[in-house]
Amino acid sequence: MFREIELERVQRKSGIDVWFSIFMILFMGMGLVALYSASVGYGTSMFDDPLHFFKSQVIFMGLGFVAMFVSMNISLDWLRSKVFVLSVVCLVLCLMVFLPFVGKEINGASRWIGFGPVQFQPSELLKILFPLFISNLVDKRKNELNVPGRVFYPALIFSGVFCFVVVLQNDFSTAAFLFVLALLMLLMSGIPLRYFIALTAVIVPLGFIVVFSKEHRVYRLLSFFIPDYDVSGASYQVMASLKAIGSGGFWGKGLGLGVKKLSSIPMVQSDFVFSAWAEETGFLGVTSFFIILALFAWRGYKISLGSGSLFSSMFSFGCVSAIVLQSLMNLGVVVQALPVTGITLPFFSAGGSSYVVTMIMCGIILNISRNKIKETVNE
Repeated sequence: MFREIELERVQRKSGIDVWFSIFMILFMGMGLVALYSASVGYGTSMFDDPLHFFKSQVIFMGLGFVAMFVSMNISLDWLRSKVFVLSVVCLVLCLMVFLPFVGKEINGASRWIGFGPVQFQPSELLKILFPLFISNLVDKRKNELNVPGRVFYPALIFSGVFCFVVVLQNDFSTAAFLFVLALLMLLMSGIPLRYFIALTAVIVPLGFIVVFSKEHRVYRLLSFFIPDYDVSGASYQVMASLKAIGSGGFWGKGLGLGVKKLSSIPMVQSDFVFSAWAEETGFLGVTSFFIILALFAWRGYKISLGSGSLFSSMFSFGCVSAIVLQSLMNLGVVVQALPVTGITLPFFSAGGSSYVVTMIMCGIILNISRNKIKETVNE
């Protein structure tokens, strides 16, 4: 796809994409309202403060705007020149979760590093690093995409190393998400399809080995294929989610009036916040969400295709795809189209690391939107 675009007359400077900014802000506003309504009960029971999660999210939103402003104005040439250094830094941070007194284990997973009350999930940074690394690699070797040892294999080794470290953190869902994102970018770069077909012979059995290496993953897989397998355990959260979504009807029960979020869905403010949104806003709220997601994706991909270089086109494509793919994976879980994962819903779920990284990716997309193609030939 991107290989077919040859830029003979390159870029002119312009302002940031206004429409993408509008759709992003709409997403943020909708997410903040949904989180507030979904988290009041848990905020009260866990922290004796109904606004606990809402106030935290507002702080993360502020930090996200600062991070977005930086990424919106950073030099992309400088950023790609530091790709090796950034890769090493991310690898070190991901390994730091295993250090005593630094790494924080929560719910059986070692995904966080923290000092005092401040915690951060290093694997979130990989959502930016993967598009950066692959975009840089493809752009530098764009004339050698048919040679697997020049682009395809190095990208797989890079992705495999980081995904292996993330799996060691007991975070299979994030590892799977990152690997799918890498494959999507490689596929769109123009690498022959036969390489991906051959790869499945390795990936499928390896995936089963990883899944069956942990008992809770097996239970989640069984509950996905057999919903009645463990209705009070592995299937409980998803079944409660489906009931909440179904109870919303056309108009919804009204913001703040949902009952399933309090009585049925554990930690609804995190991975299952969309269930509470669907219960309270009904079909209209769900439809509004998908419309904004579609518009967000459309404008983001339009920026990608209208960028001034192969690198920036692929980089913005990777950032947009990371946000959209993560959203679809989360929604797939809450409607039982996918096995339960720990993937959050961008702009909606409580969590600072994910929110700030999502804002950084939006800043990169807006950064790239400033460079427009004057004329595209050989499309």
